[in-house]
Amino acid sequence: MPQTSDLSKKDYKEAVLPLRSELIQLQLALKESNLSVLIVIGGDDRSGRHETLNILHEWMDPRFLQANAYGIPTEEEKQKPFMWRYWKDLPPKGSIGLCLRDWTSYSLIQKLTGMINQSELDQRTELSNHFEKTLTDNGVLLIKIWLHLPEKELKLRLKEDRKYLHKVWKIHKQDSHIYDDFKAAKSTISQVIKHTNQANAPWNLIDSTHPFQRNIHVGKLISEQITAKLSDKNALRPTTEITSYSLNTSNVKPLETVDLSLTLDKQTYKKELKKWQTKVHKLIHQCQEEGQACVMVFEGWDAAGKGGAIRRLTNAIDAGFYRVVPIAAPSSEELSHHYLWRFWRKIPRPGKMTIFDRSWYGRVLVERVEELASHSEWQRSYEEINDFEMQLASEQIPVLKFWLHIDKDEQLKRFKERESIPYKRFKITEEDYRNRSKWKDYEQAVNDMINLTSTKSAPWHVIPANNKYYARIQILKTVCTTLQKQLKLRDNSDL
Repeated sequence: MPQTSDLSKKDYKEAVLPLRSELIQLQLALKESNLSVLIVIGGDDRSGRHETLNILHEWMDPRFLQANAYGIPTEEEKQKPFMWRYWKDLPPKGSIGLCLRDWTSYSLIQKLTGMINQSELDQRTELSNHFEKTLTDNGVLLIKIWLHLPEKELKLRLKEDRKYLHKVWKIHKQDSHIYDDFKAAKSTISQVIKHTNQANAPWNLIDSTHPFQRNIHVGKLISEQITAKLSDKNALRPTTEITSYSLNTSNVKPLETVDLSLTLDKQTYKKELKKWQTKVHKLIHQCQEEGQACVMVFEGWDAAGKGGAIRRLTNAIDAGFYRVVPIAAPSSEELSHHYLWRFWRKIPRPGKMTIFDRSWYGRVLVERVEELASHSEWQRSYEEINDFEMQLASEQIPVLKFWLHIDKDEQLKRFKERESIPYKRFKITEEDYRNRSKWKDYEQAVNDMINLTSTKSAPWHVIPANNKYYARIQILKTVCTTLQKQLKLRDNSDL
């Protein structure tokens, strides 16, 4: 229940001094830890949310805070999946992120202003829960605060705020009539809060009637939760929970069904190459004109021909349309974030294509086999990856995934060829030979990857690549087939 009166200014100042000291000390402790903290400030008290954000910035060291207040999406944000702007702004380890108008709050605003319907809101709610679970599973401390006002107080403040629509920090024009129907708004908000109040990321409801009490309550809540997380060493480790993707798939081996004897002679290859590159060129031009984005993933054994296949593809495309992203070991900045963070940041805008030479699948391949990720980390990554690709597909961004498959003898032959050609020697290292000793482990990892992440919206295309000519043509054909289908779907969706 709300208090009858606020704290006196004197009592407030006395309470703030030790609280500020606690928060500063916690920031220093965070710097030395692997913990990242994301604080979400939502609620029906619009002015209170901004004031709370500002007061936290005043109390803590702003050098180690990352505040983001999200308004109406920019043109760039409108062109990306809904969660993109939140993924790209995630705080690195050792710091605190402050989020105003988060994914849940903004979805509520869109529903209450008629921008999305109930079905779309339900999808957003599910998306929010998946996102939050991904963060907390990977060790992020997510503190969700909902600032609540009793109906009588809220009506009084809305009446006052509507006199100042030009003051964007008070109330946005697009949501100025959210509470015209209090009963409907209250019901929608209550349902969403209930469905997003998860054990791993609960909402903390705070009465916002009295500003001084609200500020102290918020500050103490943050202090207590960070202190508890830092003091529990086990809590700093990502969850060890194993998802339903922890299945025994050893009896299902897609790689064993690949016919590696398929070949194409050089003369036929040249004719087919010209034919399919011409088709790719035309389709890509249509993608540019219609604003169709595309993501391609090239994975495969060392020396399987990924680079050569990518070159034959890009030779048919205007260099301004695509971007090839070679994925190596993550940088220190990338290591301080969730492993998908660096890939979310490279999602193409409409009319563009991103080609990943290796990808997020490193999590369930090299990181799994080389034990760079824990068992629980790579196990739950199947679900996280499927969710990531599903979000791209829901925004009509097709994800073409190629695994270039060769046998062990063919790989050794190509290694020896590289050593004999001066301009190819840089491609071969001792690590390549070392990896051959773990062929069986990688083979099992690839089979599991295909079984668990080949979905209707983002299937795997396993390409027989012992013959490079055959592999390159098959990839070009698959690109054409996928883009033709996608452009047709796009046309139909616009009817």
